[in-house]
Amino acid sequence: MAKTRAKRATAPKTARAKRSLAALPATAAKAALDRATQDIQRLQKSASKNAWAIGRRLAQVAELTLHKARGFSSIEAYAESELGLSRDNAFLYMRVAQAFSETIAATFGAEKLDRALRYIAATPEQETPQDIPELKLRIPPADGGAAVRKSFTQVTIADLRRAVQAERAGAKGRAKRPTAPKWLDEDAAGALDKGHKALAKAVGRS
Repeated sequence: MAKTRAKRATAPKTARAKRSLAALPATAAKAALDRATQDIQRLQKSASKNAWAIGRRLAQVAELTLHKARGFSSIEAYAESELGLSRDNAFLYMRVAQAFSETIAATFGAEKLDRALRYIAATPEQETPQDIPELKLRIPPADGGAAVRKSFTQVTIADLRRAVQAERAGAKGRAKRPTAPKWLDEDAAGALDKGHKALAKAVGRS
């Protein structure tokens, strides 16, 4: 009778992935970052049209910490120096790429969708990004008065600014949500699950 073999402990998938990235040669990491930078710079020529793709590539750079290959301590430092993007705009692109499909981003635009994310983060309801295209929002009139319901397709960015301000003001008397939504968490900007595959392709492993 065969002896029972002790099961070999395996490291979590994320830990294994981090070790493989740490072992990536510096020249390969630099080459991958340079390719990503070139791609993003090309996409920036039509930034409003390519907002989702820009955010996706930025998130992959953040997830794989490729920015460190060229001496940048953070993704925002890399974005500002190499891409001319402010911290706010870099994270806007990444949030939209995380939360929405490319089709939705192209339909509504990155800024409008990002304002909508801020809106649902401030409301007491438990809406998700997937709810936004069909959502009816509480919009305060510009000249004051009671808020009215408008569909997301009808609202303007100015409407969304007022709505976010009103919801945040109303939230002061409400209990805090237990945790911030992941899609609005800037530190989770690199959570795209295809990031590792993108790196493997960039350095010729697939």
